[in-house]
Amino acid sequence: MKNLLVHRKGATRACGPQMEGVPDRYKKIGQPVIIGGSMETGSYLLVGTPSGEQTFFSTAHGSGRTMSRTRARKLWHGRTLQQEMEGRGIYVRTASWQV
Repeated sequence: MKNLLVHRKGATRACGPQMEGVPDRYKKIGQPVIIGGSMETGSYLLVGTPSGEQTFFSTAHGSGRTMSRTRARKLWHGRTLQQEMEGRGIYVRTASWQV
């Protein structure tokens, strides 16, 4: 037996059903987890499971970056990107056209 400290850097808590710390409204199903996708991919709605002990009841927190913000600003222009995405049926509303 060892005492461990679990740090979830880059991860999200995903406790299973009936675990201590899970709000009463989720006790029957487990901790809800939302893993957000990018602007062009879907997001996932998950729930913690009893077998989550294998991963310290943690899961990924969402999509990561494929390039830096600086590089994205050089490669993409907000209005052009919006028009391209709209052509594929993806509608984006924004307060700013900066990447």
